[in-house]
Amino acid sequence: MNKKFLMMKAVPAAASCLLLFAFYLKGGNDGLYYFLIVSAIFFAVDRLEEYGNRKAVASFHARKEAAYLWMGQNLTGNRIADLKLIRKQFGLPLAAAIEVLDEYRKTEGRQSGKAV
Repeated sequence: MNKKFLMMKAVPAAASCLLLFAFYLKGGNDGLYYFLIVSAIFFAVDRLEEYGNRKAVASFHARKEAAYLWMGQNLTGNRIADLKLIRKQFGLPLAAAIEVLDEYRKTEGRQSGKAV
């Protein structure tokens, strides 16, 4: 997860909890309104991050041949290091990077089987 998005999620979540608690002690409905506003911001940031992740995955699949060429040249064989490289190079979320790496390994296995 991007650190910027993490902070954009953590700060409103903490603020909404504090506001709700403070206004709950005070009594009244003001806390509920602030909670709803902060929650709306939180969910908007979440949707924005999800849109960015979908866009990164679509971009990867649009240029899959070049990506596989890069992966063939740069992957080390260490799964964790490879996932970090894929995430950094293509800007993919972790779940998508795992899918891409597994798909690449299957494709690589089929190609090496044909060459034998």
